[in-house]
Amino acid sequence: MQTIFKISLILMLLSPIRLSATTNSTKEKTMIIPIKQIKNVLPYVNQETLVVFDIDKTLLQAKQYVGSFFCESHIIMKLKESGLEEKEAIDNAHSIHIKLLDFTPVEAVEKDTSNLIYELAEKKIKVMGLTARSAEAANCTAKQLNSINAPLALNSIHADEVPLDDFARYIDGVLYVSHWGDKGEILVNFFEKIGYTPSHILFVDDSYSRCDEVKKSLEQKNIKCTCVHYTAADESFDSFIPASVYKEIESFIGKDKYIKIFEEIL
Repeated sequence: MQTIFKISLILMLLSPIRLSATTNSTKEKTMIIPIKQIKNVLPYVNQETLVVFDIDKTLLQAKQYVGSFFCESHIIMKLKESGLEEKEAIDNAHSIHIKLLDFTPVEAVEKDTSNLIYELAEKKIKVMGLTARSAEAANCTAKQLNSINAPLALNSIHADEVPLDDFARYIDGVLYVSHWGDKGEILVNFFEKIGYTPSHILFVDDSYSRCDEVKKSLEQKNIKCTCVHYTAADESFDSFIPASVYKEIESFIGKDKYIKIFEEIL
């Protein structure tokens, strides 16, 4: 009976659904600047700036639907439809998503992404990543960043690994806060943990709400900040066609391995 339920749930996860990219509030707020090209962050940077990049849909994105932000959103919806509460659905979907990342080829959101990382490093400007991924995805994340030639450890503010709580951890230039973590609060905690006080932070994220989150936490600590809402990756998937997606899954991960991932989680 349990096996039948798992198979049914897996098939339901692959069922059609219209899915559009969610957009954050368009209400303009002070210090949150909209841009569509990553190179446009340069006018806001000086030698005293720490540049903090979100990763997904900011530096890199999946080359296909599976393993993308949109795929994770679809899984959350289908798990909620199966009867799971929202938190449990999100936790399960995130666990599935993290496992799929190991098999997900990525590309830079823009061709200029790598050039910007190296230009900042050449100018001795400090950089780091701040991601809603969990620390268990650290090895995969490092490989993905290297695959687009955007290593964030080139000129990082701290060389050693720093654990912050059960979920948040700084590893090789990237602060992992998990999907439930408040990016602003955890970033401030990280600075306090390593005894670092930045003169100015430029934070770049595709999520307006995450920009606002970071802005509020830094302002509370009187840390000068400029938050950039970066929308180059904004797009929408008009439909999710199970047959083609399932074929796509088999082509790069294999049918048996994919089913096993879902069984381990569910």
